[in-house]
Amino acid sequence: MRATAALHDASVTSIAPDGAHALWLTSWMGGFTCMDKRSRLFLHFGRHNFHRLPNDSIWSLLPLPLGGRCTLAVRGRPIRVSRFLALGHVNRGLTLVDLGTGRCHNYPIVRCFKARYVAEDGVRTMVADSRGNLWLGTEKGLALFDMKRRQATEVPGVNGLVCHLALWGDSLCVSTRDMGLVFLSVADYYRHPKRPVLHAASLDPTGLSPSLAVTATCADRSGRLWAGTYENGLLLYR
Repeated sequence: MRATAALHDASVTSIAPDGAHALWLTSWMGGFTCMDKRSRLFLHFGRHNFHRLPNDSIWSLLPLPLGGRCTLAVRGRPIRVSRFLALGHVNRGLTLVDLGTGRCHNYPIVRCFKARYVAEDGVRTMVADSRGNLWLGTEKGLALFDMKRRQATEVPGVNGLVCHLALWGDSLCVSTRDMGLVFLSVADYYRHPKRPVLHAASLDPTGLSPSLAVTATCADRSGRLWAGTYENGLLLYR
């Protein structure tokens, strides 16, 4: 592939760092792109070079530790990136990509939920836990993708759109549109997957509705959790 100095699609949906020099970008219509931070040049990936990719509309990307790293060339300059990537589509579930072989495989995620509408098979956000499994924030709720079995399972109790996921120690922070901010113990879930213990973050003394839409979270070095909301600005959870 030839490196270019511009994105195929200016609608960037996510940014994921990968090593010292690479940034992965996803877009609404332009597939996924590796940016070399040193040269500010881009390598574009999509259906034109991954023919089994279901489409080029992508919400999220996660570099995966399995399989080590591989080398891409950006105008003759090598850049080391993760060999395997997980892609969350706007409406076609999850795709696992192998940059080393140029192969990919798509997995519909909406099938693990009771209401199965293909148009809602979007994976907005994802994180990998210590077991290497993927927690997926979808249009329908929260799902866990077992990397060994290559199978998704619905996590009971989290309904509606999941906007953002973050691991805070053993706690999975689930930012939702309809349920506010919910915490889930990863270790407890693996012990009792059919009855996970969910803890909703109390919005007292803010006086805000407990169903406040939370769009993103970030933990700082002091152990505090910052939460971005849809209409009520920034909140701080201690």
